[in-house]
Formats: sequence, C-alpha cells, structure tokens
Amino acid sequence: MISRFRGRETLILAVGLWVAYALLEISVSLQVRVIAFVWAAHGLALMLVMSWLLRRALRSRWSLLRVVACVVLPLVFAAVQTALDIQTTYWIGDRFLDGIEVPEGFVISASQVEYWFAFKLSFKAYLWVFGFYSVTVALLSAVDKVYQARLEALRLQIAPHFLFNALNSVSSLIVQGRHEDAGVMTVALARYYHNNLLTEDDRLTRLGDELEAVDAYAELERVRAGSTLTLSIDCPDPLYEARIASLLLQPLVENAIKHGGAGPEHPLVVSLKVRSDGNLLRIEVSNLIARHPVNARGTGTGLANVQKRLRTLYGRRARAMAGAIDDHWRVSLSLPLVTDMAPASGQRR
Repeated sequence: MISRFRGRETLILAVGLWVAYALLEISVSLQVRVIAFVWAAHGLALMLVMSWLLRRALRSRWSLLRVVACVVLPLVFAAVQTALDIQTTYWIGDRFLDGIEVPEGFVISASQVEYWFAFKLSFKAYLWVFGFYSVTVALLSAVDKVYQARLEALRLQIAPHFLFNALNSVSSLIVQGRHEDAGVMTVALARYYHNNLLTEDDRLTRLGDELEAVDAYAELERVRAGSTLTLSIDCPDPLYEARIASLLLQPLVENAIKHGGAGPEHPLVVSLKVRSDGNLLRIEVSNLIARHPVNARGTGTGLANVQKRLRTLYGRRARAMAGAIDDHWRVSLSLPLVTDMAPASGQRR
C-alpha cells in the first residue's frame, strides 16, 4: 500500500530540486545553460532510480539491508552522478564552455572539472540524502494513513452494539419459544464473526469471505427483525477468489436494509452484483426504494466510511457512487481487480 503514496511527492521534489540546481549553475553564466540541464537530467533520472531502489529496500524484512541501503545508495548514486557529469563535460564541455566569462574564483572548463570532484560528490550526496528524506516522509505519511484505516476497521469489526443486539435477539427468541429461529441466528452470528474476526484489516481478503460475512449479516437481520429480507448475491465463480479490502460491503448492505424499509410488512430484496471490467472490479448494491421506509433518516456515515477507506487503500484507482435510478437506490464501487485468475462467465447465487 505504501507504494501508492510514493509517486507524486518524489517526482515533485526531484524535478524541483534539479531545476533549482540547473538554475544555480546558470546563475554563474547563462552560457552554461545547455550543459547545466544535461547535468540536471542526470540527477533527475538517477534520483528517481534511487528512490525506487530505496522503496524496495525499505519494504525488506531485514533491518540491516534497510540501514545499508539508506547509507550506501545515496553515496553510490552521488558518485555515479559526479562521474557522469565529468564524462559528459569532457565529451561536450569544450563546445559549450570555452570563452565563458565567470565571476572571480569560479572555473568552468572541461580540463579542470576534476578539481571539483570532491565538492560535487559531497554536494550531490546531500541531494541524495534529501531525496531519501522525501521517500521517508511519504512512507511515514502512508503508515499514518494505514494506521487510521486500521483503527476504523477495528471499530467496525468489534461493533459491540451489534453483538449486544444480536445476543439480545437470540435470548428473546428462546423466551418466545422460537428455538429454530434462535438456532439459525446463532449459526449466522458465528458465521459472521468467524469471517470478520479472522480478517487482518491491513491486508486484502477474499471476496468470497466478504460475501459470506455479508450473507451471514443479512441472515441475522432477517431473523432479528422478523422480516422477509432477501439478499441476492450475483457473482461469477472465479471472482470469489478476488481480493478486496475487508469490511467494505457490510456498511452498504446495512444501509440498504436500514433505509429500504425491511420489516414484517415490508418485504425487501437487496441485490449485490459483482462483475469484472478489464482491470477493475465493479460491485453494485441496490434495493427498491421504500414508499414508507421504517428507517427513513440517516447520516450517510456508512457510505462516507467506505469512501474514506477506498481513498486510503486504493487512492484514485477506486471510487464510490450512490444515487437513485428509477425506483431503486444503487451504490456502486469501482476498485482495482486483484486476482491471478481470468474472469469467467459462470455465476454463483
């Protein structure tokens, strides 16, 4: 997940840094502008390569490798940068640098560049370290966002009020002599918590497991409310092995049940449809808009939480949309399809 936060910050810093470097060289003499931008191009390309290597090293489980990478890579790339500058200057320097008037104390010539080797090496080492700093800042920012997402997921997983209400309903069913319903609800409760409590919220989970948890949740609500609620799941078989962030679907189904008006006299069908579209996974939850909903009021917190988690975990590659189409309310999710298998036409209901 950290890699999704790397690009923009590193690119902006690298471009800005090397443009500033080129302008600094040009400030000595305007006539060096061509070779100054050649030097800057070396730096930009090498910095981006180094940043990529640093990101890979920082994901390593071996702390020694991370430390060595942070120390050695900036120095190695600084040396490579300096060597490239010197060689380039020897190749084309005479063409651009001869006859240039520079302030006293400055020397610009192809034959004397080596005298600046130590200075340029040290100077560029600082640039590389600063480039590493940008990667570290992006890493810390990503860790902070993931941490916040994990807290939110944990809050949704535990849901103490939901567990309390479910157990209360089981007790009430037993008192009423509805032992079969109490048994069904107990099994559904076990299914629900089996899937949710075994999910590590900072990792992607099987879509099939998420659908199982959602189906168990709908069963709990159906028995608890004594409604004619039906959850229809339409998903091609291979997509059950796709990977999505955990706890994305339950808030959508919960909202559909709550605002769709499920109750003893208000039959409700909630449809959950999953499809693949190229590299995207599309999920749609819809329900018939109730004319007299049992729970008409809502804060939109469920959908807002889903949108926040999508932004945190997938960035701009995912989106959520909601709105009324004809007499149905639809919530659509679009997110990256993470799976090694190819889509198939078979469906499971």
